[in-house]
Amino acid sequence: MNGVSRLFLILAVGCISGCKGQKADKEKNNPQVYNYTLRYGFDLQGEIRVNDVVVEKSPFSIYYEDIVVDEFILDDGITTIEVELSSDTEPISKITQGDLYSQEKDFSFFMAGSKQDKYKVIKNFHFKQIPEPSYLVKDKWEVEVKRIYNLRGWKYSEDLSKWNQKELEKQVVKKYKYLLGLINMGDVDGLFKEMDFAIKEYFIANNLDKQEQDDFYKYRGRAFSNLAGLQPELESYNMRIMGQGRVVVLEKKEGRYKGQGILGSGDKANNQSYLLYVMLHKPKDSKEFQIVRFLYSNQVYWSRIADNEANSKAEKESNTENQ
Repeated sequence: MNGVSRLFLILAVGCISGCKGQKADKEKNNPQVYNYTLRYGFDLQGEIRVNDVVVEKSPFSIYYEDIVVDEFILDDGITTIEVELSSDTEPISKITQGDLYSQEKDFSFFMAGSKQDKYKVIKNFHFKQIPEPSYLVKDKWEVEVKRIYNLRGWKYSEDLSKWNQKELEKQVVKKYKYLLGLINMGDVDGLFKEMDFAIKEYFIANNLDKQEQDDFYKYRGRAFSNLAGLQPELESYNMRIMGQGRVVVLEKKEGRYKGQGILGSGDKANNQSYLLYVMLHKPKDSKEFQIVRFLYSNQVYWSRIADNEANSKAEKESNTENQ
């Protein structure tokens, strides 16, 4: 081997070693991270709960989506997945076994890695047999998990099911009225301050970097500002306890957003629905109720349910004329 060939060989070996070293350093500085993810897509309205806490709730169809659920997993062991589905057509029709089969496509629980090709399906879900068609279908599954993040959540909060329920309602309503005041004034900074605990745990559970966190405040702040002035006072509500007794929510009692969070609103003028579902808990070391988790989404106001309302009204008027 002449001197020139030997030189090229040395350079080639050096390049390969250097590239391997750079790749190793990159993987070391950007380690693989995982999240538990729930995949679903239901052409029916309803809600999904993880460990007895709502993670998805829609007055319309629960569309196809993958959601990270680590912020709802506080312990190793069994995690429960619960689903309630009902028809949102008008007139309301019963759900058949065939309807349920069609809802099972891609309904699964898996561990997803930060690299797109890294994932592991833990369980594919199948609905149980129902004896006959029904207006409401409920089902429940269990999966074995080992929590990835050390989140506090409502783990050490007071058991609200043991409270005097009238006193509990009084304090919860007081907190919601305060939050509604911030929303109606457009005080987004004040609302973010109230959400601070929940937001920080959301960042941890979803592996958000600095830029993603900044974007969250930017875009979510803009969204929350759209709620200003839409709901001057609390509407009629139902108080609901979940999270094994440690989380409490006020849900709308009636109207087009029945069952949604009391702080959500519809903006008919701008053709938008803003669904804000705020969950409270009472830390044992705090005198005040605190936002422990929240869900937010916005949808087109004139959705299927609006068309159903119009069709129902027209049908009633027609029946009246025929009589």
